Amino acid sequence: MDAQRAPTTFTSASDHLQVQVLAAPPGERRHRLLVAGDLDSPTAAALLMAGADTLGLAPQADVAVDIGEVRLLGSQGIRCLLNFRKYVQHRGARMLVVGPTPIVRQVLEITGLLDLFEVPAEAGPDGTTSRG
Repeated sequence: MDAQRAPTTFTSASDHLQVQVLAAPPGERRHRLLVAGDLDSPTAAALLMAGADTLGLAPQADVAVDIGEVRLLGSQGIRCLLNFRKYVQHRGARMLVVGPTPIVRQVLEITGLLDLFEVPAEAGPDGTTSRG
């Protein structure tokens, strides 16, 4: 990350979602969005604003959306992730989703989006991995 640029945090109007933008460090091509709270209808705009800010830093860098702190993923949150993925792809980059909680992973599995969002397989207690 540029030493002159501090991480940017976006908070939704309802204060139920926070998104922190971490720009790619020098020599790397992946920005990171740290998302916490409820990703649903009243909060989806905060993620899109943060995403636009991220791509303004380096439009062709990939974006990892870390949803490890997301408690709720509603239909508008899913739509927001789909729209943001399309936005990123139009700029020649990739968007992937990392770190979903078990309940959010289940939502992504039920909707058939684990592969589309390139969600890494989770490791079981025996060290083996599974997609869902």
